[in-house]
Amino acid sequence: MGTENNQFAVRQSMNDASAAFWDRVARSYPNMSMRNPADYEKALDRIRAFLGSKDRVLELGCGTGTKTVKLVGAFGRYTTSDYSP
Repeated sequence: MGTENNQFAVRQSMNDASAAFWDRVARSYPNMSMRNPADYEKALDRIRAFLGSKDRVLELGCGTGTKTVKLVGAFGRYTTSDYSP
C-alpha cells in the first residue's frame, strides 16, 4: 500500500509541475508566432477530413482554443477543456 501511495504522490507532483509550466507558458502563448503556418493549415485540413457535420469532438488541453475557432463548421459539436485557467 505504501508503494501505491508513493507512486500517486510522484504522479501528482509531476502533474503539478506540468501544470505550473503550462500556466507560465499560457501567459505569452497567444502572442507567439507560428513556426510553420502552412504545415499547421495542412494539419487542420487532415482533421477536417475526419469530421462530419454531426460529429461531436472533445478536445482536452485546448489551450487558447485557436484550433477550435479554425475548425468551426467542420463538426456538429465541439467541447473543449484545459487544465490551466
